[in-house]
Amino acid sequence: MQSIPELPITAVIPLYNRPALVQEALTSIWQATARPAEILVVLNHARPVDAGPDLDAVQEWSRRHPSAPLRMLQCTTPGPAAARNQGIRAATTDWIALLDSDDLWLPEKLAAQWRYLAQRPHLYLCHCLEKWTKGGQTLIQPAELAPISGQSLFSAMRHCLISPSSLVFHRSVLNDAGYFRVDYPVCEDFELWLRILARFPVGLVPAELVVKRSADWTQLSQSRHSLDYYRLKALLEFATEPTNWPRSAQNEVHPVHALQDWQWSGLLSAAWSRAAILAQGQIKHRGRLAADLIRLLRQLKSL
Repeated sequence: MQSIPELPITAVIPLYNRPALVQEALTSIWQATARPAEILVVLNHARPVDAGPDLDAVQEWSRRHPSAPLRMLQCTTPGPAAARNQGIRAATTDWIALLDSDDLWLPEKLAAQWRYLAQRPHLYLCHCLEKWTKGGQTLIQPAELAPISGQSLFSAMRHCLISPSSLVFHRSVLNDAGYFRVDYPVCEDFELWLRILARFPVGLVPAELVVKRSADWTQLSQSRHSLDYYRLKALLEFATEPTNWPRSAQNEVHPVHALQDWQWSGLLSAAWSRAAILAQGQIKHRGRLAADLIRLLRQLKSL
């Protein structure tokens, strides 16, 4: 029997209350044509005692796959950002692949991305296309959410165009751009992609290699209001905080001035459209824009 190749990649899975789904996610990794050298499951519970069902599910899977290089970590800071960060920092390889516990990798996923990166040594990250499903039914992905490649900062200002489960990246990317923001309960990926794409081009393998699943389980991204709030917050902080920019741009009077005119216009347009949507929602709910967003909007206007 031919052995399955092992790649110098660590798979990182944050896990919170999805015992059955994580077993399927782990199986999708293990049934691949090329496997990661390491699998890290990060139990993301404020109290370790609450991790029981998730812990039992992962241990059961590990007993059925004793040769799998699986480790479990405990992260008591809530949210996928903290769990991913802990897993990435604990990884023993320089290459990382993220997988959400409710998604699946198709068998060729890692092998195809590794070949793609080997042929393009100038790239430090790449992602792939996805198949979207809900309750087992295939969904049509909106054209404006199609994955991107190259220097894609402009496109990433309007939509979250990189899925964590599709991404393979080198550790040096986060050493430069920074890690996931743990103060973002949602849109932590959107915020990080802005910082990364200001520094690095991203490659795209043009094949559906990930199944992005949704059904009747709770998802953080289901709150439309929270998504608009945190995406606007990410855009404003990206524009107004110099450390979000590459060192070369930080030599400017303000690093956002390193943007070309069309990129600057795109950032302004994306920010103001998010602000308008959010303001309408606030009025509807008899609320007001949060003070920090008002401050950032004023700061953005002054640049």
